[in-house]
Amino acid sequence: MTSRADLVGLVDTAVGAAGVERVAETLRGLVLRENEVDTLTLISNAGIHTIPDRYLRGDVYEVSRGDWAVNTAAEVREELMVLLHSLARKLRSRPWRRVYLVPTGHPVLTVNVKLLVYRLLRINTIDLYYKAGQYLEVEIDHRRLSLQAESDGSTGG
Repeated sequence: MTSRADLVGLVDTAVGAAGVERVAETLRGLVLRENEVDTLTLISNAGIHTIPDRYLRGDVYEVSRGDWAVNTAAEVREELMVLLHSLARKLRSRPWRRVYLVPTGHPVLTVNVKLLVYRLLRINTIDLYYKAGQYLEVEIDHRRLSLQAESDGSTGG
């Protein structure tokens, strides 16, 4: 039987081998509440802002972390392709019913994350908008919005 001290040692070893964030992500996955098994929180670019735990629902996935070492359009595209490929694997890993998006980092990444979620899962993200020390949930049903605009004769321009 593993003691608490043994477990602390294992966690320390895992952090040394895989890093704090990967170990934290794995542990969060083990303690998902029953009603959040199908919930995913995506952080576009972690490490920039501290996000309180109460906003990290279900399985938490960092699309990116820190600054990118890119200088050309080709390098930006390549970095995005690598990140989005990994995200696509995560999105296909199980059925998700709710996806929260914390839009930290560069807007081009967040736009591509949001689009990939919609293309693969056919659901809109619930975006967390930071204002005055809190995150506000913004949920827009784009399909419904589009149908309403069509039915009320809006031309969009």
